[in-house]
Amino acid sequence: MKLSSIVTLPACLLTFLSLEWGSPMLVASSPPGTPATPPAPAAQSPTAEQLLHQGIERFDRGQYDAARQLYQQALELYRQTQDQAGVAKALAELGLAQSMLGDYDRALATYQESLTLARSLADRKLEATVLNSIGFVYADRGDYQTALAQYQQSLGLARQIKDRFLEGRVLGNLANAQVGLEDYARAIDLYQQRLALAQELKDRRGYGTALGNLGIAYQSLGEFVRASDNYRQSLAIARELNNRTNEGQILGRLGNVALAQGEYPTAMELYQQSLAIAQETKYLYGQAVMLERLGTAQLSQKNYPQALEFYNQSLAIVQQIKNYSMLRQLLKAIGEVYLNQGEVAQAQTYYQQNLTLAQQVKDPQGVSISLEDLADFYYKTSQFQKSLESAQQSLALAEKLKDRKRVGAALRAVGTAYFALGNYEPAIATLQQGLTLAKTHGNQPLTVALLNNLGTVYRTIGNYDQAIAHTEASLALARKLKSRTLEQPPLGNLGSAFAALGAYGKALETYEQSLALARQVGDRIGEHNALGNIGYVYLALNNPAKGIRYTQEKLKITREIGDRLGESAALNNLGIGFNDAGDYTNALAAYQQALTLARRIGSRQSEEITLGNLGLTADNLGDYDRAVAYQEQRLALSRTLQNRQGEAQALLNLANVYAARRQYDRAISAYQQSLTLTRQLRTRLDEGIVLSNLGVSFLETNNLPAAEQHLRQSIEVWESLRGGLGSNDANKVSLFEFQARTYRRLQQVLVAQGQFQAALEIAERGRSRAFVDLLATRLAEKRQTRSVAPVALTQVGLTAPSSGQIQEIARQQKATLVAYTILYDPVRFQGRPASQESQLLIWVVQPGGKIEFRQVDLGELRRQQRSLADLVSVGRSELGVRGRGLGLVARVDRPQNRLDPGLRQLHQLLIQPIADLLPSDPTAQVIFIPQGPLFLVPFQALPDAAGQYLIQRHTLSIAPSIQVLELTRRLRLANRAGGFNQASALVVGNPTMPRIAVAAGQPPEQLTSLPGAEQEAKMIGSLLGTAPLLGAAATKQAVLQQIGQARLIHLATHGLLDDFQGLGVPGAIALAPTGNDNGLLSASEILDLRLNAELVVLSACDTGRGAITGDGVIGLSRAIISAGVPSVVVSLWSVPDAPTARLMTEFYRQLQTGSSKAGALRQAMLATLKEYPNPRDWAGFILIGES
Repeated sequence: MKLSSIVTLPACLLTFLSLEWGSPMLVASSPPGTPATPPAPAAQSPTAEQLLHQGIERFDRGQYDAARQLYQQALELYRQTQDQAGVAKALAELGLAQSMLGDYDRALATYQESLTLARSLADRKLEATVLNSIGFVYADRGDYQTALAQYQQSLGLARQIKDRFLEGRVLGNLANAQVGLEDYARAIDLYQQRLALAQELKDRRGYGTALGNLGIAYQSLGEFVRASDNYRQSLAIARELNNRTNEGQILGRLGNVALAQGEYPTAMELYQQSLAIAQETKYLYGQAVMLERLGTAQLSQKNYPQALEFYNQSLAIVQQIKNYSMLRQLLKAIGEVYLNQGEVAQAQTYYQQNLTLAQQVKDPQGVSISLEDLADFYYKTSQFQKSLESAQQSLALAEKLKDRKRVGAALRAVGTAYFALGNYEPAIATLQQGLTLAKTHGNQPLTVALLNNLGTVYRTIGNYDQAIAHTEASLALARKLKSRTLEQPPLGNLGSAFAALGAYGKALETYEQSLALARQVGDRIGEHNALGNIGYVYLALNNPAKGIRYTQEKLKITREIGDRLGESAALNNLGIGFNDAGDYTNALAAYQQALTLARRIGSRQSEEITLGNLGLTADNLGDYDRAVAYQEQRLALSRTLQNRQGEAQALLNLANVYAARRQYDRAISAYQQSLTLTRQLRTRLDEGIVLSNLGVSFLETNNLPAAEQHLRQSIEVWESLRGGLGSNDANKVSLFEFQARTYRRLQQVLVAQGQFQAALEIAERGRSRAFVDLLATRLAEKRQTRSVAPVALTQVGLTAPSSGQIQEIARQQKATLVAYTILYDPVRFQGRPASQESQLLIWVVQPGGKIEFRQVDLGELRRQQRSLADLVSVGRSELGVRGRGLGLVARVDRPQNRLDPGLRQLHQLLIQPIADLLPSDPTAQVIFIPQGPLFLVPFQALPDAAGQYLIQRHTLSIAPSIQVLELTRRLRLANRAGGFNQASALVVGNPTMPRIAVAAGQPPEQLTSLPGAEQEAKMIGSLLGTAPLLGAAATKQAVLQQIGQARLIHLATHGLLDDFQGLGVPGAIALAPTGNDNGLLSASEILDLRLNAELVVLSACDTGRGAITGDGVIGLSRAIISAGVPSVVVSLWSVPDAPTARLMTEFYRQLQTGSSKAGALRQAMLATLKEYPNPRDWAGFILIGES
């Protein structure tokens, strides 16, 4: 399986604040678009003043080196004429050009000379202006505190000399420094002051500049709508003033917002407009910036050749104008392109040049950023220790500079590196520290990213509750910010959390949202990631055809956009699909392509994963020598990369191969090494798997005490993981389905040791645990809302019952309890690992408390190449029932006294071994606790050798678990204590049927009308003295208005089995649709109800069926009991109208005479059997829960 890594943020956006330095010696530099000062006649040399003007014009066009040279010439002329004021002015302009070229030390020296002259000349305006410029240099170096001190001095002087225009410019720069410090609240306040002053002075240009900078502050906070509003206002002012340069800059900023939101076509269009203006005005710096932006937009879409072309065009201009900041940005961007194309050595050259340049110009903030970039490079090339070291250096420097923005980003890089190294505790601590900082300073985009990263770490260590909570928080904030780019990573990680739990329906829904979002904004990398994830879910759902199709779509896109790393991942997943389909030849071919590509692009992590997958396929082929070789290569590479999680997984896979070869000593040794690592890493899910496999290996070597010890430890891990899911029932069910094997293996070990009662305790501990949690929670709610004496939960609580408590439950129920467990042996089917039924364990708990144990060998079934599920299916077929309840029931005529071999064989396996333990009194109750396919067994219709049905000998019901029986008893007591009207009943029959699509891609069709159900409802309504809801009156709203107060609920309508609404819980009841709803009362909605009825009867099609899981049948019956009803009568198939009406009428008549629910149902079946001898007509109903 593909490993998920922490998602990194997109490349840093070049959104430069507009600095407001002003020119003290000139009223203003020539507005862009204004003709330049005519050159002096050829016979005369230009004056210092003319040279200064020409320098300003070049500076405004971004030609900083040319400007520097002109300022230097002007300075020399001023010095020759001993014009001290001119010298001071030229020095101020020269310092500005030097700073833009990244020559900060020289710029500061130049400014200091200008400042000294200004003070000697008592030119306070010049002094204030130079202080403002010095502040800019420190801010550009990331030393914002020193910058603030300079700006404050400048602001004080501006206010003393009452230069309101200069005051406004300095306020703007103070705000810019606060943005650098991520104190956005203070920055926004200063920008608002700047706006108010500009408005007072009617300074439209200053007002537009402040609006643009305010937009950048909002964009930094992730408030893209407010940022865009400010940019548009600024754009309008630029156009009003015919300021083409500012117009181009604002268009570029609007493009940055579109890019941040993943709206790539819009971003590209805005960048092109900005570029056209920069070319028109010959603004070289603006051209360089927009070419870089276009390159980044292409890089974001993985269009590498186009990105490189734009970057190189920008680089040519930057080298011409010698802009340091832009040069560093481009070196990093070009390195990223080469890295994504798999040219690692070339990429590293550019990353290293970026760092060297920052060091050469003595830019500590630039060094910190370059080190962080280098950490990202090492991370992407699987050099995790180097990544950690570079990130830690970046963090130390950022902390020294007190640069909070850089500290937050560096903490994220350090946490990411710890995660990659498998150091999860420091990873969580570091990422949490970064999150606290990001929240404190209002950096919402970084908050989104860190929440998502923490979710990934928690998912990796098996803390799914925290994983989902953090990822959902990340997603919610991204959506609040309306950032489609920020929304994509948490969507993907949330889907992965659901998939890890086995909640594939939710995972698929989340991934499909991600796919739709990517396609909407033209995000091709997001599109192929979503396609790959959807393909993975289908593979997990044992649908390799769909899995392969989606993965092939992913592969096609990765090749189109040149995403070599994505291509390697797609080939790996394609190999998994072919492997799952049993097409090992194509699986190996895909893995070999992935391996070759991973090695070509230098992705050691991809190489490691691929080696593991090759080993798994070789294992499936039974080629154990090759499987061992591949896993050993993966193990060696994991250790080289210091990837401890990869090492633990390689050891686990290696141990599995040894176990398959029955080399248990070597298997146990490898498992134990893997266990040590998983415990160090706190990867609880992996720990549980290793412990379970280790227990099985000890079982195979007949070391039963060690097997028991490790299997119990595995169960403790599973239960801690479920406990971490809080009240999320669907996720608990999914996780338990994955873990059920461990409980069965431990039962096998305990039985082998003769510990039959302990085995029963584990069987019960492994049944319906999510259901038990849900029921106990609902029961506690009932106790809290009613002023009645509390019913103690302490005897059972949320822990599984002991054997003594099980005996007490049997006494209270006055019933014989029969619990089944099916054991499985590992086998190979068509060369692939599989499982086969081997033993049936049966416990009988009698009303007096005695516990008996019987064991049935299923070897005869194996020899017949059949399973218990096959027998159930054959038995149902013999009765003439089929399908899932939406079609007509096939009527099959057969001799009335024929002994059906499928049902008879089920009787021989399930009943005959314990027949002597069942009560001889036919009115004494027997409660079956089935497992797996046994939930669909029509126990009532099982015939013995004499042809007598089980219902003729016993009074029957079923329950998901013994503990559920106890909780339903307490629900009944709580409902009776509630004081509700005991005569109230709700009867529904044949509603106007809704329209549904019974299969994906099919148009909705109206469900068939049920006139027999309508007659049934009328008869039952008459019997109970209540008017039934029929036809159009039986709406969802009408039912919900009455259902909470009813003591008895009878629903004669269609029951649907599937999760039609994608809510995670299958099943729905068909009611009459209205304009406000589709008429389906889903099982998920029923779970949220608070019912007080003692009995619900679902006289509908297949309402007793659902998704059979390790937690029992997940469907309508479970939802109704969870909603507070202790007893439910459901149908196992669609029963014809006439016998249904007969049976139900007799059932309610028997209830009115005082019979128990189970007794009334038995008498109704016996009465119906006399008129309709075929079991299809009377055996389709079963009571679940309290009898």
